[in-house]
Amino acid sequence: FNALMKIPEFTLNGEDYGDLQVSAKDRADGVVEGLFMLNRVEDNMLYQVSTEIVKDSKAISGVVNVRNGAMDIFEYIIEDGISGTKGQIDIDATISGTTDDMKIDGLANVKDGGVEIDYLGSYMDFGTEKFTFNEKFIDLNGVSLFDKYQNQATMIGGLNHVMFKDYIVDLKMVSDRFLALDTEKNNDAGYYGQGIGNMSVDFQGPFQRMDIIVAATTGEGTILNIPIEDSYEGYDEGFIKFVDRSAKNDLKDSLVNVPAKLEGVDVEMDITLTQDAQVNIIFDEQQNDVIRGRGNGDMHIVVSREGDFNIFGDYEVESGDYLFTAWGIVNKPFVVKRGGRITWTGDPINASINIDANYADLRVPTNVFLSEFLVQGNENLEQEAKKRTPVDLDLK
Repeated sequence: FNALMKIPEFTLNGEDYGDLQVSAKDRADGVVEGLFMLNRVEDNMLYQVSTEIVKDSKAISGVVNVRNGAMDIFEYIIEDGISGTKGQIDIDATISGTTDDMKIDGLANVKDGGVEIDYLGSYMDFGTEKFTFNEKFIDLNGVSLFDKYQNQATMIGGLNHVMFKDYIVDLKMVSDRFLALDTEKNNDAGYYGQGIGNMSVDFQGPFQRMDIIVAATTGEGTILNIPIEDSYEGYDEGFIKFVDRSAKNDLKDSLVNVPAKLEGVDVEMDITLTQDAQVNIIFDEQQNDVIRGRGNGDMHIVVSREGDFNIFGDYEVESGDYLFTAWGIVNKPFVVKRGGRITWTGDPINASINIDANYADLRVPTNVFLSEFLVQGNENLEQEAKKRTPVDLDLK
């Protein structure tokens, strides 16, 4: 038999991939030829798979060729956790084995590739990189990534899979200096900012339940913002599902016989904070009621797929400032004294803050403080009390 199917302007998820051609030919010698070809002429994108199958033995042989393939197709494979994928990919691979036990060996060449890791917020460029793959493993060892400042990180490990299904991530990213965190407040996270420095980031597990483990020492340019004014219940970071704790009891009865299916990621960050990093403790962002400091410490941040967000650790302030605000009309800048300490024992909004701050160069009239002690009728004493006098004002 001979079979041929052609579809002009084949569309997948709203995107035109060009002309599709699928054909099969049953030859007289007992071999079946197969061809799958997807060709978009305007940008020379080509996906082509040619195979021969021996019917008696089920032996298979073939080749896979991809030219200028769109990298964003991986967002259909990895449904959650990445976005903004760009670039093109060339692939050359061979197919062997049998139809019951197929083997594939190939080489891929990425051109101008890039992707954003949604939870970390950092966009990573691949540039031009090569990697190998087979029917069980995509080997990304040695692949280089570049942040927006052109700092370089190196990948170790790769992706386990079963013929490009059921992916299990076993990947590490290491760098002496890299921008691994780049998030903004509108991400609704319990912390945000830029995290740059020496780091190791492990990605482990299936895409739907991945663990991200970060070990980092902050470098120059790091700004970590920690709001302690809001509740984080109901937080939804796209692929991390947070639960309103107050609603748990109401849900128990309806879920008694329903097995739990928790998806998303677990994130653990062990961060060594140095004086290169600026840490902002935000009481009221609208009023600019913020402690800004530089110092040293260690933080352990845990975000679980169950919905918990916790911070553990200590931070000792070396230098900083605090703009004291009240009633929307009082704004007084204080200098934070060296040796102040912030301690987290879990709940990020219940941090223990033991900090002394000083209002420098304060000069005020003392009559408002001493009015009851001033002798009535002593004009000279009253005038003296109205003069601006240096006052040492501490805030604890």
